[in-house]
Amino acid sequence: MNRVAALVLCALVAGGVPAHSEEAESGDQWKITDRSMMELLDDGYELVAVVPLSSGSRGLSYFLKNHRKLARCREETSLSTPLTQVSRGAATSQNFSPSDLPVPTVRERIECAELVRRLQ
Repeated sequence: MNRVAALVLCALVAGGVPAHSEEAESGDQWKITDRSMMELLDDGYELVAVVPLSSGSRGLSYFLKNHRKLARCREETSLSTPLTQVSRGAATSQNFSPSDLPVPTVRERIECAELVRRLQ
């Protein structure tokens, strides 16, 4: 377990929110909400931890706490470039200009979820 994940776990357990192993036993689960991170903060949630997503993803998880409630917002960022490439001949010609280069596109996705207790 990396240091950041250990700090998040300590913060969540110390704050009275169930740790991951307790979630599995109690049946708690993350439920996606239509509220944004700003709406959660306006509703009294406080930011308690920011953790990088797994090594294969680019983004962050934000953990927020309000009394004994916990929310998580995930921000994922991706970069893509168009498939069209500048040909080698065009790049070395006198007619080449920076506008001939493909323009990368940055996509950002943020999704929030609240930890809820399932009734069994």
